[in-house]
Amino acid sequence: MKILAFAGSNSSTSINHILLEIVKKGNPNLDIELLDIRNINLPIYNIDIEKAKGAPESLKDLIKKIKSFDAIILSIPEHNGLPSAFFKNIIDWCSRIDNKFLGNKQVILLSTSPGSQGGANNLEKIAPLFKYWGAEITGSYSIPMFYDAVNPKTMELDEAHNEAIRLLLSKLYVLN
Repeated sequence: MKILAFAGSNSSTSINHILLEIVKKGNPNLDIELLDIRNINLPIYNIDIEKAKGAPESLKDLIKKIKSFDAIILSIPEHNGLPSAFFKNIIDWCSRIDNKFLGNKQVILLSTSPGSQGGANNLEKIAPLFKYWGAEITGSYSIPMFYDAVNPKTMELDEAHNEAIRLLLSKLYVLN
């Protein structure tokens, strides 16, 4: 099974991106490709821009890439209880190109933050929407207090979080 993982953040120091690096490193038996979408430069979605210039090629390429994988892991940062504006903008553009841009893929949603909720509010709000974009949510998990949950020397999650994520990954199955 080929798994594509990316964070919904454009921050150069994104802890959600770091979380995915940790997940990939901690699961060497899985074929996880970490995609860095932080460099996708997009205008805020606007129908006038879409009519005048069409959809950005970078997003058409992203959708093709998504559809070539068996499953997706998304780590979505929380900004004031909601997904980041960057991620929301990616969703807006992708859904205009292909409303089912997630291609009926299994999706695991993750979130982390330095705060006590770990992005749980964000995941609770956004998870139900993924069905509209062609996703089957196989699970979600948030990691509060990121800097306490990660060993800074080894860049590994504590065992409780590691086990929870491994359990989510074990729920992925190959669609025939």
